[in-house]
Amino acid sequence: AFLKKLYRENNENFSELFGHRTIDTCSIMKFLYFCGKLPKEIQSLTSASKYFNIKLNEEKRHGALYDAELTSKVFTKLITRNKR
Repeated sequence: AFLKKLYRENNENFSELFGHRTIDTCSIMKFLYFCGKLPKEIQSLTSASKYFNIKLNEEKRHGALYDAELTSKVFTKLITRNKR
């Protein structure tokens, strides 16, 4: 929602770049759990970061930019780990 607001405030069209599609890392983690590729405990950004040995900065945690970067790192690990 905050990205849509940012685009709107800058007279940019969010939908032209992003459309209606989203990627939900939590859903991907649940899917991989059901496929037997991740343990059940890995269902949050924090637990996934620890599982993939991605260093967390607790002082920056829950900040929009930091969490977006962290999500990107987790997403990359999810995709590269499960290409096989």
